[in-house]
Amino acid sequence: MKAKEVISPKDGLCPSFGRILTTTKITQRLTSLFLTFALITAAITTAASASAPTYTATATQRETVEEVRRAILHHSEDGRYFLPIAAVDWGMSESEFIEFYYAHTFMTTAQYTAHYYYHSYHGNNPGFPSRHLVAGEVLYVDYHGVTANSEGYGVVRIPTSQAVASVPDNLRTFRFGSYVSPHETVSANLLGAYGLMHELGAYYYDLRLTADLADYVAQFIARNGIVLSVDDWNNPSATLITSYASTAFGSILALYEFTFWTLEYMAFLKANHPDEFAEFMSNDNLRKTFAYFYLSGQCLIYGTMPAKEAQLTAVLRSAGISVTFEADNSIWLESGGFSRGIGGDALTEASRLSDHIATERLSAMLSEMLDGYGDIFECNDCCAEPSTPPQIADISHALAILRHIIGLENNAHVSTHDFNGDGVLDINDALLVLRSIIGLAPPQVLRL
Repeated sequence: MKAKEVISPKDGLCPSFGRILTTTKITQRLTSLFLTFALITAAITTAASASAPTYTATATQRETVEEVRRAILHHSEDGRYFLPIAAVDWGMSESEFIEFYYAHTFMTTAQYTAHYYYHSYHGNNPGFPSRHLVAGEVLYVDYHGVTANSEGYGVVRIPTSQAVASVPDNLRTFRFGSYVSPHETVSANLLGAYGLMHELGAYYYDLRLTADLADYVAQFIARNGIVLSVDDWNNPSATLITSYASTAFGSILALYEFTFWTLEYMAFLKANHPDEFAEFMSNDNLRKTFAYFYLSGQCLIYGTMPAKEAQLTAVLRSAGISVTFEADNSIWLESGGFSRGIGGDALTEASRLSDHIATERLSAMLSEMLDGYGDIFECNDCCAEPSTPPQIADISHALAILRHIIGLENNAHVSTHDFNGDGVLDINDALLVLRSIIGLAPPQVLRL
């Protein structure tokens, strides 16, 4: 059958259609102008009475807990999965679980929550094996050669501390004493590679949450502005961005620490206890879990986090903050004659560990651990170049929201246009964009 011919108005065969099209365009333009005028009027009218941010630097413990809960559930797919499971496992509400790990600031509380909801996930399950979520698949890692010591702790014959005893001082980062020193009774020491995997997974998932919360931080700064001053520790946006960077740096270092100790442990067994080495290497789910955390962690560090850094840098610069990256990995924020530094010591230590992992002995051990699982990774921005800076909302976005509200089109969505972060797409989001355009509010970032 011959395809139906589509006649264009420019052919002169259907002038009435051309007139209808022109009339429609005029109507749309008039509607847009009317909506723009209405929005600007409303924005100016409501600017003086605009409500203060619901979360501030002086927030109470309960307010911080609730803000963390909302942010995790709104921005993190991992959080929507792990947090309810952990809460049920411990017989708590989600808020009670977060409050148990409250750490004074929004970011540290969020990080602790992610760290411990994963510890709860891998450890609070029937039977002795640990449970891990690997590329969407639940894997149970059997413990081979584990016995109970006199205090009731599960132990392997060779603790991690024995394997890392010869690590030089310049590679003994600050977590060394807490996790793998001789007298520590944590699983990372007592259970060797099994326990090291617990921590590698927990720090991997808390870095994933940190990446997920970049949108929250960007929206918070764009919504509330940022001020650097003599008392800027009381400014919520300044505190949020510095704690965000610090927690990210700390988690990146942790991924290198536990990778390093795992490789040192396995290399020590291979050289000195071949039977124990063979037992660990024959545990396919253990190696698969390690490969997933290591490879996906590298994707986070070299793909996702640089993209998030670019996003937040653009937001800060849009808010009038100068951002400088120094050779020592520190970051300096400057505005109005005031500056604030974010130390880069953790990244410097991470780089030192990374270089050591690349040495012949450990790189050979890494290849052996990854053998057969080189494609087990998960990362949205895996090993990609940093993303382009975020798009700042303009009048078209305000109009899209209003047209969405009155049912004319569906080009605006909560996932991208919820500028005030309340989980609802309504007139307040459109007004916030208009206030930002006329200078009564900071620039608003379109979530992509």
